[in-house]
Amino acid sequence: MQKISLFLILAAAAFSRAQISLPTLPLPTSLPTALPSAPTSSSSTAPASLPTSLPISLPTSLPISIPTSLPISLASSIPISLPRSLPISLPTSVPITLPTSLPVSPPLSSLPVSIPVSLPTGLSTPPSTASPPLVEKFLQVPAIVTGEDSNAKIECWRISTPFMTSKVFGTAITSTMQIGNLNNATFATATASSDGGVTTAPFPMLAILMSGVAHFTLPHGKDEVVVPAGGMVLLLDTTGTGHGITFPSDAVTQLVNVALSDVPPHSIVASGACADTAQIITTPSNETV
Repeated sequence: MQKISLFLILAAAAFSRAQISLPTLPLPTSLPTALPSAPTSSSSTAPASLPTSLPISLPTSLPISIPTSLPISLASSIPISLPRSLPISLPTSVPITLPTSLPVSPPLSSLPVSIPVSLPTGLSTPPSTASPPLVEKFLQVPAIVTGEDSNAKIECWRISTPFMTSKVFGTAITSTMQIGNLNNATFATATASSDGGVTTAPFPMLAILMSGVAHFTLPHGKDEVVVPAGGMVLLLDTTGTGHGITFPSDAVTQLVNVALSDVPPHSIVASGACADTAQIITTPSNETV
């Protein structure tokens, strides 16, 4: 009986956890304590016979009804509240580690690191074949011209036609230039330390001194020109107040006066006498003259 009670208690506890209702079993509230009396006998000496065990019939199984499903009600949807924006903090700069050296891919084929080349030591470095910058030569001479006020003035002229190297046999080492069309030429001499006074040029001409010295002045100006032997001057003041001329040399002055049919093309380098006493000026070919 105690085993039955213990079994029922355990079963009830297990089903109560599973929320399963168990059927109520009718149990006896008490056991009969009275034993059946022994049959009477006429003989008073016969001992009474008692049973050694009680016949109790127990069911082999308990009729327990277990529900096949549990009535669990789930919501059709679960309300989840999400924030409209996620606070994400992004870094303002990303640290990038650069390699200190770059991997060099091996060559496609195996090549020698260096090729031994034997060069003769007696050979000298060939001269550079680069062409030197082109230069041009121009004639630069003083010129006496008539100004707008009819007074003579002195200017430094550079003739625009450059010198050209002659290609004629026998004169290939010389350079020539075309002054212009010439009318005629006269040879003149002046005595030593003579004064030619003030005069205008009888015609446009180029005076070339062969010897001696010629000194040209302006009657209405301070500029002057001193032409030594081998020098030349353009005399173009055919009108106006003219120029003064003296021959201060102790020897006879010889000169050739070349008459020009027109004034040669030129550029004015400066007002007054030429600062550079050289008559042939070398300039780069890209310089405007």
